[in-house]
Amino acid sequence: MKKQWLVLSLLTLLSVSAIMIAAPDINDTALKVWLDASTINGFSDNDPVDIWLDQSTNGFQAEQIISANRPVYKANVINGNPVIRFDGINDYLRINSDVLDHNNELTVISVVNQANSSIDARWINARAWQSSTSDYWPNWSMQSNALARTRFFLFTGMTNTPHAIEGTTAIANDQFTITTTRFSNSPIQWNIHLDGQLEASGSKTGNIGDNGFRTTHSIDLGLYYLSTAQVYWGGDIAEIIIYNRAISDVERESIESYLYNKYFVEQEPPLAIEL
Repeated sequence: MKKQWLVLSLLTLLSVSAIMIAAPDINDTALKVWLDASTINGFSDNDPVDIWLDQSTNGFQAEQIISANRPVYKANVINGNPVIRFDGINDYLRINSDVLDHNNELTVISVVNQANSSIDARWINARAWQSSTSDYWPNWSMQSNALARTRFFLFTGMTNTPHAIEGTTAIANDQFTITTTRFSNSPIQWNIHLDGQLEASGSKTGNIGDNGFRTTHSIDLGLYYLSTAQVYWGGDIAEIIIYNRAISDVERESIESYLYNKYFVEQEPPLAIEL
């Protein structure tokens, strides 16, 4: 796998004297989901994954009860770390919960690699339901578009109006990236950072798919619904972190630096000492 990082991002993130490097704080009540493939135990290479346990204190695990639709665990893919691999055919995992607690703020941090970045597909997609569990509406999602650019879709309010912001950098196939998306009404904040650099921003306000009428029913990894069709995403997910607030730039830089060191910095072997 290629381990590319934008030059400007590298220079920024290596300025560790100015940036605190820290994993997400599990005591932060706004941390709703933390899926980390390196914490999965009991799986060997190519084993189907039926459950991906949440490392936050909420227990929002991602599951797949149908054996034919399970992604696989892949060992030692990126800097010695494992990933969960989705085939783009029928693999997906689902978090069956209202993760955001009806909140109108959101941060999603992803370490992903898309098998085909020019296909319009979504690696994470939240859905809401209206009058029944079969009446699904899009809620918010992270995806690449046909130009291989990162896009954040947000559907606001009862009119189900879609809005999107889109990055400018085309992501090559077989390239891991760290993508951070934030949304907040107060202060107004809507942006995407790709590998530590601001890619896109907007000023849209609204409710995240809920006006007391719809609630987030589930979050799918590797799947979204286009009308009645199911569209599957192919690629690797190493880590997903979700907050129900827009984290600060200081927090974002700290977590992105932690992820950068984990996934992109080669670890030197210990020195042999002759006695």
